[in-house]
Amino acid sequence: MGEQWCEWSLPSGLQKRIFTPVGGLGSGECLVDVNMDGLQDIVVTEGHGKRNLVWFEAPLWKKHLIDTEVEMPDCLAATLFGRKGFVMNQRGIPVRS
Repeated sequence: MGEQWCEWSLPSGLQKRIFTPVGGLGSGECLVDVNMDGLQDIVVTEGHGKRNLVWFEAPLWKKHLIDTEVEMPDCLAATLFGRKGFVMNQRGIPVRS
């Protein structure tokens, strides 16, 4: 868990805050091209208890709500049956996409 996501420019090492989620970050996050624009977006849970599942759209990091009341310990970018997206473990039950 954490409080914010940052990016570092190389080789200068300059740090820039990408975003600070409301209520802090949950334990699950992944990089995935959600909108298929060729850029890696960030999918995270934010808040406390049952959290909001959100994605931050690169490169401006605009926040989009995907779902609410999510308990996601992990997710992974994947292609299933020819469809790109991500898979996640939700509340300890089998994977959903």
